[in-house]
Amino acid sequence: MLSQQKIVDYFLRFKKLILSRQETRSVKIVVAGIFLIYFLVGVFIFRDYGLSWDEPLQRLTGIVSTNYILGKLSPELAIPGVIPLADYINNDYGVVFDVPAYLLELLFNFDQADGNIYYLRHFLTFFIFFLAVIFFYKLVKKNFNDWRLGLLASSMLVLSPRIFAESFYNSKDIVFLAAFIFGIYFLFNFLERQNFCSGFLFAFFSAYAINIRLFGLLLPLVGIGFYCLEIIFQPRGQLRKKLLILISYLFCLVLLIIFMWPFLWSQPWLNFKTALLNMSNFRWTSNVLYFGQEISALKLPWHYIVVWLGITTPVVYLILFFLGNISLGAGVISSIKKRLYTNKLRFELIISCFFFGPLLATVLFHPVLYNAWRHLYFIYAPFVLLAVMGFNYGQMLIKKINWRPAYSFLPAIMAIFFILIVLRMAQAHPHENVYFNELAGNTQNKFDGDYWGLSYRAALEYIVATDQRPVILLNVNTAPGKINSLLLEPADRERIFFTSPLKADYLLTDFLYQTDCSFSDEIKSFYSGHLKIMGIYRGGQTCQLK
Repeated sequence: MLSQQKIVDYFLRFKKLILSRQETRSVKIVVAGIFLIYFLVGVFIFRDYGLSWDEPLQRLTGIVSTNYILGKLSPELAIPGVIPLADYINNDYGVVFDVPAYLLELLFNFDQADGNIYYLRHFLTFFIFFLAVIFFYKLVKKNFNDWRLGLLASSMLVLSPRIFAESFYNSKDIVFLAAFIFGIYFLFNFLERQNFCSGFLFAFFSAYAINIRLFGLLLPLVGIGFYCLEIIFQPRGQLRKKLLILISYLFCLVLLIIFMWPFLWSQPWLNFKTALLNMSNFRWTSNVLYFGQEISALKLPWHYIVVWLGITTPVVYLILFFLGNISLGAGVISSIKKRLYTNKLRFELIISCFFFGPLLATVLFHPVLYNAWRHLYFIYAPFVLLAVMGFNYGQMLIKKINWRPAYSFLPAIMAIFFILIVLRMAQAHPHENVYFNELAGNTQNKFDGDYWGLSYRAALEYIVATDQRPVILLNVNTAPGKINSLLLEPADRERIFFTSPLKADYLLTDFLYQTDCSFSDEIKSFYSGHLKIMGIYRGGQTCQLK
């Protein structure tokens, strides 16, 4: 039993640890322990999530590109029956995730008809994001000179319900978010060190991000711009060396972009232009549900991304973000008045470019966007950095009260909110991807719910567990209903057959594109919070308009 004195001693040690901004050995152990817990949580739950629309498509992209690469090495290595890269409709997709993932399938000899191939992809997606969270911690700790803020930023990155869930299966948007974090980290490393090695590392992660999404071009554009500012403020004697470093960066960047992207190998410049054009006029013309209206993805209002960001991010993060923008404005005005260009100002301006640049581009140019704001998940990293600035600014305002007990007010508020968010995520698991905050109100038939179709897994597992017949006929509303059958046990998978609504034993719907539909004789429904995301109905009926 611990004595009262020992408890007090432990509390005082912990208090001393928390109050110190320096990363001591004890702090490193605590931080490492927290990251270890996060990793173990990921290891235990990465199998819990269903399959989304994109996963078979992304895997096929990896197979086609792997076949192309192997064919280049030796025609004998080519995979029989795989469509040539030149004839593949999505040949312009980047493959820095999908090719290594498929090579691991081959290396470990996975059964191609087994759902374990997707569990492998889920774990790889999580692992890449986990590494990005570590680099995010290091970025914040270094630039704010405070490990506590590094931990705060990392927690906000992980404890965003939608980001957390998608970090297990979204190998496009979340892997791009991770790549963007790597890019930001090595951009600041490049600006600080200004040598050939740091230039190569920045070029590598810039190319890595560009390969996943062409929005990654923002990294070299912003990086080169601020590097040129560094040259202006450097002594003239070092100008030649700085220019050589910049040229070597650009040379490595171009070579790495081509190397990582098999689509560019035959005609680098022409195919890169094609990829740019395809990005600006993306081949997706479906509708999205926005404030209760079905709207074409080609005609989204300017505020679409802003609203989705605002209703799917925890409110406390939004408050800190607004405080961060006040701090940013005050800092920029002060620097202009004093005619100072400091590392702090550089950091704040770069983060602002990374957040407001893409957001402004979507408002002005109306690119094709899929459901919600997932195409812009990468701006969540600079969003969190601005929120951390807001936390710092709030602490500064509180300290002006000059009442020491008040110093712990904001950290205590954040700790309480983190606990509440974790509890809500645990309650919604594994459907955290359908999180809406308090600002959204009642979202049923107002915004797209489970547009990924992950909840089909729970519906299919329920049916095979409660219906023991050798043949079960199903009708599903969207493709993930069939895709998720890959995760069933082989014996159960063999009992499932898909047919028309009138012939089916069960109708399964995620309500996507069916907001005006009504079905009778409901058997089972699945919820995330108060939002109904999946329904199982008796077969033999069709959609009845409300």
